[in-house]
Amino acid sequence: MQDSQISRGESLADTAAVASRYVDAIMYRTFGDDRLRELARAATVPVINGLSDGGHPVQLWPISSRWKSGSARSAAR
Repeated sequence: MQDSQISRGESLADTAAVASRYVDAIMYRTFGDDRLRELARAATVPVINGLSDGGHPVQLWPISSRWKSGSARSAAR
C-alpha cells in the first residue's frame, strides 16, 4: 500500500473502506500486528496476513498444497 493514500497520510481505516469496494480480499504485509488488526476491523472483505511481526501464515498454503499433491514428499527424498 506504499503507492496508496496511506503514504500521503490517509488512515488505515479509510484505505480499508475504499479498497473493500474494489476488491474481494486484501492481503496486507506490515510490521505491526496492531496495524493488521486495524485494517481488518475497517475492511468489509477478508484480510489475509501476508506477513507481520506475529507470523507469516500464508507461507503454509503452498507447502500444504504441494504436500497434498505429493510433490513435497518427492522433493524431500
